[in-house]
Amino acid sequence: MAKINIMIVEDDAITAMDIENQLKNLGYGVTAKVAYGEEAIQKAKENTPDLVLMDIVLKGKMDGIEAAEEIRTQFGIPVVFLTAFADKKRIERAKITMPFGFILKPFQDRDFKVTIEMALYVAKVDTERKRAEEALRKAHKELEQRVNERTAELVEANEQLNREIEDRKQAEEALRESEKRYREIVEGTDDLITRLDSEARFTYVNHVAERIFGITVEKCIGMSAFDPIHPDDREKTDKEFSKWVKNRLSNTTFENRQVNQTTGDIHEMHWAINLYYDEKGNLTGLSSIARDLTDRKKAEDQVKASLKEKEKSEEKYRQLFSKVSDAIIIYDINSQEIVDVNGTACRWYGYSHEEFCKLKLTDVSAEFEKSSEVFKKQARNKEVHVPIRYNKKKDGTIFPVEISSGPAIELGGRSLGFGIFRDLSEKKGSV
Repeated sequence: MAKINIMIVEDDAITAMDIENQLKNLGYGVTAKVAYGEEAIQKAKENTPDLVLMDIVLKGKMDGIEAAEEIRTQFGIPVVFLTAFADKKRIERAKITMPFGFILKPFQDRDFKVTIEMALYVAKVDTERKRAEEALRKAHKELEQRVNERTAELVEANEQLNREIEDRKQAEEALRESEKRYREIVEGTDDLITRLDSEARFTYVNHVAERIFGITVEKCIGMSAFDPIHPDDREKTDKEFSKWVKNRLSNTTFENRQVNQTTGDIHEMHWAINLYYDEKGNLTGLSSIARDLTDRKKAEDQVKASLKEKEKSEEKYRQLFSKVSDAIIIYDINSQEIVDVNGTACRWYGYSHEEFCKLKLTDVSAEFEKSSEVFKKQARNKEVHVPIRYNKKKDGTIFPVEISSGPAIELGGRSLGFGIFRDLSEKKGSV
């Protein structure tokens, strides 16, 4: 593992030297020792340390809080504040810079070790979260691009269909002579093909009309094309139709919903329409090819819903780990191996996150026989609340906790349980 490099920002030379010695004794590297906020920003740019230990009160025009804000904004480097002052006003002001911890002077090696490790862990989790969010945005962008590409293909297909219809218009007499072959072609497509007279009544529909309209081809002939339109789309369609005729459009595209008269099913249709006029400009008829977009739109809605649900789940998980002040332990119900813990658990029990994830629940329970009942209930998908159990820390200290846990969660082929542990030491006293 690469050595962690830390920059010290402290205007007292003796204190800075003492901090440097303590850091080196703990196995950390020191990239620089600076006394001014402006110099700290420059050194952070040059050396890019993994962490900055920043005294809140510094000499010069810029104090540690201002310097920390610049370093976080420009370089994204985590900052832990060093201060001998614990007044509420200064601490509240420092919080705005989103620090990764505070160490009050005078400090001990353990203060350094625990706070630095926690700050580095939180910074790592924050970086991974940002990467996950970026990956999600990228996936969404790629999906959007694919949808746009598919839409472009459909537009091109519709334009091609329009060109074919225009060709058929120019060769109408020839098409009449080859009506039989033409019918064989149009009856083999999955698209709805229609012809209408000047009053928008069907004079021809292919077999797809039975699936879309829910009535036979024979009954469609003579029926108004407005009858199967969804009631909410009729006014819009009528206005567009009047506009096409008024402007003497020869071809256009349009989307509306059609209602199956038998089943009530709604079909999202995309129409490529040709309009025909006589020499005086009067409408003589229309022809159209319509593609059923229902399945595609449903699939798009499902993908969008899936992305939103994933974002919500990730946000809930992040909030749970970052905001809950109690210890949270996630574990495999069958093997009782610990899968993940939050920072509070690490502080209470005295283990690093890496050490914790190599343990089983038996390693932190002082009453395993009683605790095994909790696992059995979770395996039966039951919520569990235990008012008091005794757990043990890394140093062997026994302390009381209140445990709340929900039903098992199936994730990645594993049955996972999670427990929320509340320290009752202040109420019960250590055992």
